[in-house]
Amino acid sequence: MITYPNVKVNLGLNVLRRRPDGYHDIETLFVPYFGMTDVLEIVPSPEFSIRITSSKPGIPDWDPMSDLCAKAWRLMNERFGIGPVAISLEKRNPVGGGLGGGSSDGAFTLKMLNELFSLGLGMAELAALAAELGSDCPFFVYNRPMIGEGRGEILSDFDLPAIDFGGEAAGCRDGLCSGLSSCEQAYAAPGPAEVSDTAYRLGVIALDSRLKVSTAQAYRSITPSVPETSLREVLSQDITQWRGLLKNDFEPVISAAHPLVRETIDACYARGCVYAAMSGSGPSVYYIDQYFVKN
Repeated sequence: MITYPNVKVNLGLNVLRRRPDGYHDIETLFVPYFGMTDVLEIVPSPEFSIRITSSKPGIPDWDPMSDLCAKAWRLMNERFGIGPVAISLEKRNPVGGGLGGGSSDGAFTLKMLNELFSLGLGMAELAALAAELGSDCPFFVYNRPMIGEGRGEILSDFDLPAIDFGGEAAGCRDGLCSGLSSCEQAYAAPGPAEVSDTAYRLGVIALDSRLKVSTAQAYRSITPSVPETSLREVLSQDITQWRGLLKNDFEPVISAAHPLVRETIDACYARGCVYAAMSGSGPSVYYIDQYFVKN
């Protein structure tokens, strides 16, 4: 069985307060982006094994047994006695980019094992298991726009305007940008066109893979606070009004440490995007622009 775990972006991210358990309460809107994917294969096997490969630069060499895919299998094996499998993961998504690539791999592993072994678990049951792997893992079980609260695992549906969440029309042709110079295709207007006032597209710019950001360090660098206007109130406004209102609390700190983040966001606006921001704890940047339709 083969699947293609996608990434996510955070439309706004408010860090509200530090909790007694050491986590933070947040509010964010998770949305899937399908223009970037890993490749994950799982098959039954006489003994458990996991192999992680990548042709992309900047992918660290880590112990495969500590990967969330391996942790997801151990969790399912302990709970349901599914037996050994062979896992093969080709990493294409950025690591440490604020896009949840590792969380997606873990959640997709749970979903694949549920199907492969006909466990019959529902979405809520899978999401509860995913929460044991990581705070944003439950989102990838549902993989649709959802408000995340608590530490990110408390999810509720949210209706967005028509937005294309990825694919060739919404980003670079290979779905993995390394900088603005690679993104001319995504930003170039296709000549004389009529602009729809309701259709938008989401694109993601994965910055230099050397700009690694530790989520734990990012949390230590900010002061939690409750905004005057809630995330839901801001998101209920027209997308063209989000600039200056929809904020990521990590963005000022990460931009100060990595000026390329701010430069990239400014470049998105200079090219006519209606909104641009950093995703998660960074440094990846996403943009929303209007979808051009040729006459």
